[in-house]
Amino acid sequence: MNKLALNVTAVAVPLLLLSLPVRASLYDIVCVECTLTQATYEFNDITLGHIADGDITFPSAIGDFEIEDFFGSLLVAHDVTFYRGTGTYSFDSIGDSVAPGETITMTVDSGQVGMHFLFDWNGKADIDVLNVFDTSYINGEMIYTSTDVDGNGIVGFAMVDGPFQGTDMATNFVVATPIPAAVWFFASGLLGLIGISRCKKSS
Repeated sequence: MNKLALNVTAVAVPLLLLSLPVRASLYDIVCVECTLTQATYEFNDITLGHIADGDITFPSAIGDFEIEDFFGSLLVAHDVTFYRGTGTYSFDSIGDSVAPGETITMTVDSGQVGMHFLFDWNGKADIDVLNVFDTSYINGEMIYTSTDVDGNGIVGFAMVDGPFQGTDMATNFVVATPIPAAVWFFASGLLGLIGISRCKKSS
């Protein structure tokens, strides 16, 4: 393999990885040196308005999280997956005896990160939640702010299965970063382009 091909691969592989689902904690997705400083949730209903909010805890480093007192019971989120590439993602909810399974979607635009997870609560398992975050970098922190995923005028995603159907669940995260993730991506791409340029000059 010649130098040009190696340099093209060095640029293409990171870009490909950015577009793939990532099973990891949020701060690992931003950068390995980052620290999750704040994680919260909010629960809103189109009829009842604001219902609840509180803190999210991460007992492990693989992306799963918990809400200790969620309407009197422990909520355990699992199979948390983040989506960094722009596009529309579809998921098949499992459904239950009350609501049959259906396809749910989220659209991730430029500058956003999508998230899909399942949670178990009070004997109910595998309840689907989608979140799409606007991302910004302010004073050394990456801020992940939930948006209105399904266009109903409320931030978060109106759940289609489980005991909270029609209620929107949104999560928000703040991650302390030494350097914004975009700078790392830009720098790695720039280095690859410099390598390509040098190869052309030498040939």
